[in-house]
Amino acid sequence: MYTYCIDKAVDVMTSSSAVIEDGIMTLTVTAVKGARVWGSIANTLPIELTEVSSSGGYSQFTATYEITKEYSLLTQEQVSFRADYNGLTEVAQAGKENGITPYDNHGLGNATSCIVTKNYAETTSTASPDDTSDPTCTPQLEGSYAYITECSVKDNIVVYSTDTGMKIHGEHSRLILGGYRMPPNKVRVVDVVTEDSTTLAFAFLRPVFVKTVVAPQEYHMGALERIYNVKEFTGEYIDILFMDTNECSYITEPDFSSSNVIEKAEWYSNTEEGFMTLRLYFREKGDFAGYSLKKNDDGTVTISLKKTADTLAGTLIMLDPGHGGYGAPGTYSTSTVYEHEVTYSVALKTAEILRKYGAEVIITRGDNDSMTLAERVEMTRECNPDVFVSIHCDGSENPELFGTHTFYYKNYSMPLADAIHKQLVGAYRSYVYTDKESEEYTKADAKCKFFPYMVTRVEECPSVLVECGYLTNENDALFLTSENGQAVTATAIAQGIVDYIEKS
Repeated sequence: MYTYCIDKAVDVMTSSSAVIEDGIMTLTVTAVKGARVWGSIANTLPIELTEVSSSGGYSQFTATYEITKEYSLLTQEQVSFRADYNGLTEVAQAGKENGITPYDNHGLGNATSCIVTKNYAETTSTASPDDTSDPTCTPQLEGSYAYITECSVKDNIVVYSTDTGMKIHGEHSRLILGGYRMPPNKVRVVDVVTEDSTTLAFAFLRPVFVKTVVAPQEYHMGALERIYNVKEFTGEYIDILFMDTNECSYITEPDFSSSNVIEKAEWYSNTEEGFMTLRLYFREKGDFAGYSLKKNDDGTVTISLKKTADTLAGTLIMLDPGHGGYGAPGTYSTSTVYEHEVTYSVALKTAEILRKYGAEVIITRGDNDSMTLAERVEMTRECNPDVFVSIHCDGSENPELFGTHTFYYKNYSMPLADAIHKQLVGAYRSYVYTDKESEEYTKADAKCKFFPYMVTRVEECPSVLVECGYLTNENDALFLTSENGQAVTATAIAQGIVDYIEKS
């Protein structure tokens, strides 16, 4: 029998204001019921506010302060607040209120909800009993709200299921108890820019969960019984689903005539499930190379979409040598050559080839630099490359395993993975397993397949992870640790990238 103690994080203070009238400043704060709240004016000694009314799990606290001549020009930014509750402390400036929130009674009843506290917080499907990554779900932006349908704990991790069909980890969101159901969201397209990538800006009545789906697409079962393997990328449009939303509009009808990726847009309403969908049609079937979502300081959200590069010249390629640094050498060969050494050497050689084609190349880490997976993902989002390739070597306790395989996550990453994989298999069949009648010749192709590696779970561009061969296999290791083998491997990766772009 297991007993779990769940620490439910709540917003101690949800809104605050300071209003001056007839020489009196009235301080008002909404905070969790039973809290102690203080206000400080222009760094004076704090005064305690009085709890005057409560509704649900939150109360209103007020105090008045007589304004003397020296403070007659006070601004709200000079008024600060502090609230303490059960060991939790929160501070804020006056006027910091986030529009429509679940802390105010909107006459729609009570609801338990959550707010996302981490930008690009990953989500998984509520339809799956396992907390496994799902490419049909979407990372959420900080500040977005959703209603919670279930709270569960697995492997000491708190997970919230939401009415959006997506689950989110408790460590990436804050539970809101005793709150209220909010009016449905309204979304408006306030700007469309079609230079370079095509960017749309959205304004919201309040921030909600957003889901993106590139479709139509057929999936099939593959490695480790994962159902998101793709034979061919067939996307014709991207759907942007705004959850808990019942109204949409444009400031002006968008003009996509000069867009190189989007041909037209259509709105769809799903009143039964309570969301609106903006469908953006690609100019050409399968010609799509990712998108980026961004929350702006003014509260708007932008989505930027891009097509596949037409030529390698000027294309930004990010190469990620796997592992590296103290404590992360990766696997190693019988001659004790470590994976991080091989991957870095291959990355340098690949970069040299690509630069000759006129590509701009970024390598994520230095020779023996430490770099976490999260840092690599963050770097990818910041640099927004056209192509991302993470280079690895495989390893196993079984020295008989050999061959090369390539992994993708998003359906639009599959063409890149397939192009690189074909070149890597060709390299092994030309230099290592050359007998076409042998079993080794066939098994050198360990397949191109779906798998949710963290570095491939980005939306900004086609992102793949290649396992160039097994360092724990004698034949593979001899090839991968030799200067010639590394040069051949680098050429294969580079040529795969060229094939992907030229065939697109």
